[in-house]
Amino acid sequence: MRLIKNILFSVIVASLFLIAIELASHLYFFIRYHKVYSGKIFEYDVEKAYRLRTNYSGSFAGKPVRTNRFGYRDYDISLEKPESTLRVLAVGDSITFGDGVLGEEAYPKQLENMLNSRIKEFRFNVINTATPGNLPFQEYYDLKRGLKFKPDIVIIQFTLNDIVRPSMAYRMYGEGMGGCSGVAGLNSKVLIRADDYLDNHSAFYSSLKSLLIRFKIIERYMIQETDISEDLVYRRNDPEISKAWSECLFWAQKKVDLCKEKGIPCILLISPYKFQLDLSYDQAYPQKELREFAAKNKIECVDLLYNLKKTARKVSESYFLDQNHYSSQGHAFIATLIYPLIEKYVQESNKLKGSFY
Repeated sequence: MRLIKNILFSVIVASLFLIAIELASHLYFFIRYHKVYSGKIFEYDVEKAYRLRTNYSGSFAGKPVRTNRFGYRDYDISLEKPESTLRVLAVGDSITFGDGVLGEEAYPKQLENMLNSRIKEFRFNVINTATPGNLPFQEYYDLKRGLKFKPDIVIIQFTLNDIVRPSMAYRMYGEGMGGCSGVAGLNSKVLIRADDYLDNHSAFYSSLKSLLIRFKIIERYMIQETDISEDLVYRRNDPEISKAWSECLFWAQKKVDLCKEKGIPCILLISPYKFQLDLSYDQAYPQKELREFAAKNKIECVDLLYNLKKTARKVSESYFLDQNHYSSQGHAFIATLIYPLIEKYVQESNKLKGSFY
């Protein structure tokens, strides 16, 4: 009986201690942010693991961010495509999202403005479906869901971390992803959903995560990611690198096949890391692999590294904010490279008397 009382007393004390910590965390967040741990930009997704929260208004990477009812960093879009409108679906990660720049500075919106100012026969919507940190399998679901907008063209953006990050992330999410199935195991789904719930309902949990971020765990991960991206150049024959390529190209093929199934032309946008500017173009092995993939599938390809190499070094460096994200000028550069390909599609559609409709 005494043992039961001691256990019960311990449980009560522990519960009161946790409640006190939670209340203190609420007070800390309220004083510091004038709100209680609300406004998280990401939320759980059963297929993608996470996505952008719908109708979000806040900030990310130091820039204001608003999302629409579909969870896109974009203005509100009607499901019904207006007459004489062509839609371009931009699929990608933090680069397409516009990490570090305003939404209107990201290349999808700069491309949209360019198209609407120069081509008068149609009204253009360039829909930005990207989520920061997206892996190739997550982009597949973004593309699949984006088909409801009846896009006329799809842009599929790749960068080097699309190749090196999946093998690490698949192991983190569970063995179910290791076989390129794109479906997390039950345990990982529970953990991801638990993290999302606690992050949005527990100030103590959120403060612990903030503390870990303050210890620069994320920064160390980014350095590690850059180092591993360099392995694509210097250790390209390594078995682990070969496995990573297989996983990446598996999902790339699924995205291209989905476009072909729907009769939608697609453009492969290959985004480099800044360290590649210091190498000769003959060492651009990742770009070569992806260009061969595009040629095999008979799709258009925009190799940013090739075009950056043709610009003055100071100019090309100014296009980067960090190792792989772009300044507003860098995004404008991307838009100018994609524009002629879409213009060509428009001209061909006119010759074919409305193949876009």
